[in-house]
Amino acid sequence: MSSQPLNTQAQRLRALHTPGKPLVLTNVWDAISANAIAALPGTKALATASAAIAAASDLSDDDLTLTVNMRAAESIAKVAATHNLPLTVDLQDGFGDELEEAVRRVIELGGVGINLEDYGREIDGLYGVEEQCSRIRRVMVVARDSGVPDFVINARSDALFAGGGIEDVIKRGKAYLDAGAWNVFVWGGPSRKGWGRDEVEKSKKNKTPPWSTKGMFLTISLCLSL
Repeated sequence: MSSQPLNTQAQRLRALHTPGKPLVLTNVWDAISANAIAALPGTKALATASAAIAAASDLSDDDLTLTVNMRAAESIAKVAATHNLPLTVDLQDGFGDELEEAVRRVIELGGVGINLEDYGREIDGLYGVEEQCSRIRRVMVVARDSGVPDFVINARSDALFAGGGIEDVIKRGKAYLDAGAWNVFVWGGPSRKGWGRDEVEKSKKNKTPPWSTKGMFLTISLCLSL
C-alpha cells in the first residue's frame, strides 16, 4: 500500500479530474501492464479494465467473477503503491448483491475509486435512475465506513447503448452526481459510438457534470477545444 493514507490518494484522484485538462487513463489488467504504464512519465493514476482482465483469464467480460477481478486488481494495486499512484478499479455493475463486499475488497487492497455501471447483467437492462442512485449511495456508505470519504465513483451510463438519447444521459448524469458519484462515464454501442461534438456542446449548455469517455469516441484535442 502507498505510504499516503488512502483518503489522501482518493483526494489526489479527485483533483486529477479538472475541467479543460482531461485525465488520460490507460487501462491495465495485470502487474506487467501496470508496471509498463506506471513507468511512463505522464501517468497520473492507474485504472483497471474488466474486459481486459477477463480476456487475460480466457473469459468474456460478462463471465468475469468478483474473485478473478480482485485477484488481478490485487497485483495491480501493489504496482500502484510502489509508484505512489491512485488506483481505480472497474467493478462493472458491482457484481449484483456483492456490491458492498466488492467495494470493501477494493479499498482493502488499496483502491480509491471504481467504475460502476448502470447496466445490470442480472436484469439484462438499465437500472432505474433511483435504483442506481441508491447503489451509488451504498458504495459511499461503505467507503466512509472504511475511512475513505472521498472515494471516487466514476458512474458509467450505458443509456446510449440501451437505445436512449443524450437527454437520458444528462438526466442520469446529474442524478448520479447528486447521489455521490464524482464524474460520469458515457458508453456508446455498436451503432452509436458515444459522444460527439454536438453531444458535448449540449451537455455544456445544460451545466452537466464532468464526463469521461473512451478515447476512440473523443480525441484529447477535441476534449480540450470544448
